[in-house]
Amino acid sequence: MKVIAVMTEDFAVYYELVKLLRTAKRPFLTLTPGDPIPSNVGVVITTADEEARLDFRPRVVIPGPDEDSVKMSITLAEEALSGKGGYCSLTFGIDPGKMTGLAVLGDGSVIHTAEMPPEKLVDEVRRVLKTHPAHDVRFRVGHGDPPNRNRIVNALLEFGCPVQITNERATSHGLDRPHTQAAIEIARSPGLRVRRKLETVPTRGELMEAKRLSRLASDGAVTISNDLAEGVVRGELSMDEAIGRQKRRGKRK
Repeated sequence: MKVIAVMTEDFAVYYELVKLLRTAKRPFLTLTPGDPIPSNVGVVITTADEEARLDFRPRVVIPGPDEDSVKMSITLAEEALSGKGGYCSLTFGIDPGKMTGLAVLGDGSVIHTAEMPPEKLVDEVRRVLKTHPAHDVRFRVGHGDPPNRNRIVNALLEFGCPVQITNERATSHGLDRPHTQAAIEIARSPGLRVRRKLETVPTRGELMEAKRLSRLASDGAVTISNDLAEGVVRGELSMDEAIGRQKRRGKRK
């Protein structure tokens, strides 16, 4: 049986890879760059700095030691072992909320899951699309939490792929990772296609939270105005940009 080889001298990357591989009970070998590669190795995981020292394919280059990067590298390595080069279809299921669940189906099978704040979702989608080529891509977003849902839908429309809103089933509550489980169900449930951007109206609570965060981010120097807070909540301004504009307004007084 072919196995994964972890080939890196980067301790942080090594530690995270070995930890997750052991948790998954996936057979693997650990090698140092330059070591001979045994015949039972089917794929190597290494880092960008060490890739040039490696004359072996297939190989997976991991961008960093963070958990998301490590999980993605293991997924890609497992796909390489199975001979999977690409997909006919990718379906993204998204459970919107302050903690957003993401599930990706490759030709109907779950190939990736994650939970993250909604502002990090687009970067995660880009990463999956870059590493998992597919002929057909679609997004399915749960109908709950309208403010976050609409902002997510609007961001996904920029990819130029079909975006649907689907009814969420209330069968995931009480599980270990409810957002992830809900995202899997959403990915498997067709919905109504969204043709144009949706209205996003920030709630009073969201505006107050943006103002509070501006005070923390500026060490108490400024509190951004309502209109700047609305821009932050809508995703039109970063917090640093809003704070900078508020400071410039103060100087003009």
